[in-house]
Amino acid sequence: MRKTRFVQVVFEIPIFFYAGRLLEWLGPDWTFAVAYFFHASRCYLYTLLEPETVWWVLAPEVLHGFCFSLMWSGAVEKARQIAPTGWEATTQTILNTLYYSMAVRAAAAAAAGWWRVYPLTHR
Repeated sequence: MRKTRFVQVVFEIPIFFYAGRLLEWLGPDWTFAVAYFFHASRCYLYTLLEPETVWWVLAPEVLHGFCFSLMWSGAVEKARQIAPTGWEATTQTILNTLYYSMAVRAAAAAAAGWWRVYPLTHR
């Protein structure tokens, strides 16, 4: 767990550092699109892992760094763009609440429902 978190953070730092330039070049909408591409690629790479190749989990974690930092940079910029004058901080708070509270809980509930229908089987 520590190694994967380390790899994630190491690859988030340069994206956050250059987020302003990336957002000028791509804009928030295309930044989201690139983040979704990295996320889909990461999920696909997870499907290729076997018990013998467990250390290859670090490769998809590199994509997590890109995925999260691009998504969060794009979300913050989009929230800034749509915020009414004087409501910028409130809009950022709503974004943070939606992502860290509601979205995480909705994903957990969806996963729990999925696993009830399709239980995990061991090889």
